[in-house]
Amino acid sequence: MTPDLVERDAGGLPFDEFVRESRKEKPFLVDPYIEDPEELYKWEADHTLREVRVVARTNRIRAKRAMIAAEEDLGLNREELRWRRWKTYEVLHTLAQVAANIPAGHAARVDAEVTIRTMMNADSAYAGMVRYFVRTEWELDV
Repeated sequence: MTPDLVERDAGGLPFDEFVRESRKEKPFLVDPYIEDPEELYKWEADHTLREVRVVARTNRIRAKRAMIAAEEDLGLNREELRWRRWKTYEVLHTLAQVAANIPAGHAARVDAEVTIRTMMNADSAYAGMVRYFVRTEWELDV
């Protein structure tokens, strides 16, 4: 079952029908076309182990199931990813400190804020994690 927006004869379904049929499956993995993963996941930075883990954002059953599926099926918390997230987190944390502690308008702060906004873009690596720390954990206005 796949969506096909152009040729139904190719075996695909119109997108709205595909979404309806997909919802019937009640999958544990998140479909980002249907639900926002940022409502289900959060990130925890461990400064001792120097890693960042993805965890369920709430105690809701949906968040817990989505997290278990993401770990088991996608390996979202495998060692390599925890380590790579940490490298991005370290840079982000430094930029956040600059943005929070240097006066508005200062060139270093402006550069830090621009870089943070770039890191939050959907096409940037670990953008969901970056948005989580900036918006939720640190409540930065960048």
